[in-house]
Amino acid sequence: PDLTMARTVSYEFGYEQNLLMGLLLNVTAYYKDIRNEPLSRTFINYYGDNIVSLYVPDGYRDIRGVEARGERTVGKFVTFNALYDYMVQSAGQSGFSQVFENRLLARDNELRSAYLSTPEPLPRASINLNLHTPPDFGPETFGMNLLGGMFANFYFNWQSGGSFLFNPEA
Repeated sequence: PDLTMARTVSYEFGYEQNLLMGLLLNVTAYYKDIRNEPLSRTFINYYGDNIVSLYVPDGYRDIRGVEARGERTVGKFVTFNALYDYMVQSAGQSGFSQVFENRLLARDNELRSAYLSTPEPLPRASINLNLHTPPDFGPETFGMNLLGGMFANFYFNWQSGGSFLFNPEA
């Protein structure tokens, strides 16, 4: 009940244009600032036999990026859309994740540098091809069009896995 609610402020600006041959292009720039995210903090007494954990509003993040999307319908049978999103996210926390009453243990475990992630781009892309037939397609049998209203979707998704530093001392 004493936890401060997280606050998110976001901005988005976009432009959409119908280009040649029915291609709908949408470009959007966005920014999201998140404050007071709840993080766990553990308090450890002098002898280490009484450990209490609670949540404190010490986390923060910001997300920014650009998204481009294109859509096109080709005749009555094909719909195509593609998306590319370039996002950069950074995060951090203020305070310690563990607080020790024993100052000897605190000296080894409580470092003064606050956690802050390095902003890293996380691009992603997706392509969707939808093949479909109109509801009245094909021969009519017993009052129904058996070949009408059929769909086949082909979806490809790619997302960057980020980077990984194998040697932390480098």
